[in-house]
Amino acid sequence: MSDVSVYCNALALHGIIGYDATCGVCCALITKCGESLTSNGLLPVSLQTDILRRHLESTWPDGIPQQMIFVNSAGECVGGAEAILAIAPHFWWACWLPWVARVPGLRDAMSKGYRWVASHRYCLAGRCQVSTPAPKAVSARWAAWMSTAILASLVLTRRAR
Repeated sequence: MSDVSVYCNALALHGIIGYDATCGVCCALITKCGESLTSNGLLPVSLQTDILRRHLESTWPDGIPQQMIFVNSAGECVGGAEAILAIAPHFWWACWLPWVARVPGLRDAMSKGYRWVASHRYCLAGRCQVSTPAPKAVSARWAAWMSTAILASLVLTRRAR
């Protein structure tokens, strides 16, 4: 049993959310949502803390991740969009996300979107050091397809109830 598992079990937590304490966007989100996270059994912990660092060095394939991570009470780790999907069922307003992620292609789209936001998080905080080309315009056809897919998934989840 890892230190993180012992820590989660001792505090009766569902898991730990690891975030980058050097990122202004990450810290702002944790500040805004921290109370809601802890009341739902999720403890926000900086990726830079010793206990989380040691755990990730032994369990994460590439050392310390450059993304948000979720470590469940068993010590299993997921990162990025998968972490968001693991956290979502703990909130009534987000519990539908794992269902939507089952729609073909949406899980990949969520992962790509998360990776884009994660790689540009310093730009979003006003400290951009990334040199990127101008973003491509979103085509109307893609936007129509995406809204149709979301609407269809909401209808299907309503029927399942």
